[in-house]
Amino acid sequence: MQLIDWQYHEKLIWSPVVDNNFIYDTPQNIRKEEKFEKVSLVLGLNRNEGASSLELMMANTFGPATSAENGVNSSQFKTLLKNFAEARHERKETADLVADALEFQYTPWTEEDDGFALRNKLIDLIGDYFYVVPTMKSQSSTVTSPPVYLYEFTHRSRESQQLGVTRSDN
Repeated sequence: MQLIDWQYHEKLIWSPVVDNNFIYDTPQNIRKEEKFEKVSLVLGLNRNEGASSLELMMANTFGPATSAENGVNSSQFKTLLKNFAEARHERKETADLVADALEFQYTPWTEEDDGFALRNKLIDLIGDYFYVVPTMKSQSSTVTSPPVYLYEFTHRSRESQQLGVTRSDN
């Protein structure tokens, strides 16, 4: 099995595997065709979902000793937005337009020189893309089913108060 760098691959390594026994089709197709059990659904998110991924992006882009824990500067912010867009769009023109849109949407305009505010907006972007939007998409695709409950886990880590809840934070 080959693991592909998560930055450059749409399907993350923990994505469901269609095995034709237990999972007979992609979750998107199963939902679209409404071939799932009609049961209540509980969906959850962690506060600052993108924090640990931001650390990986920083290390991959600027070197292993680089961390976002003490904030990011404007140049790092723009570079990460550009890399994020380019990793998802092959055409340079499209990637440039997406990077501009991301910069407009995620720049903290009243605090654009604040490294912590810039870092937090990058965390929001990554969390929105990989966790929040897919969760909301799952929630909205089950409108005709029994109740759907959504929670946000807001526990503060003992390790890093700035980065919020991270995975494997025992």
